[in-house]
Amino acid sequence: MTDGYYDAKMDIWGYGCVLFEMIAKYPLFNGKGELDQIHKINKVLGTPKQALIDLFKSRATHMSQN
Repeated sequence: MTDGYYDAKMDIWGYGCVLFEMIAKYPLFNGKGELDQIHKINKVLGTPKQALIDLFKSRATHMSQN
C-alpha cells in the first residue's frame, strides 16, 4: 500500500501477526482482499491519524492526489 516504502517496524508487525497465527492456528485479520483486511485491522486498532494517512499518500505514487 505504501508503494514499496516500509521499514523495520512493518517487518516486526508482520512477524508478530504470523507468530500469532502459528500459535493460535487461525488468521488474525482474515480479510477477503486488501481493503477488507485494512478495514478489519482498523476496526481493532482504530483509524490512523490523518497526518499518518497523508504521509502514506505522499509516498504512494499509485494513489491519486485529489
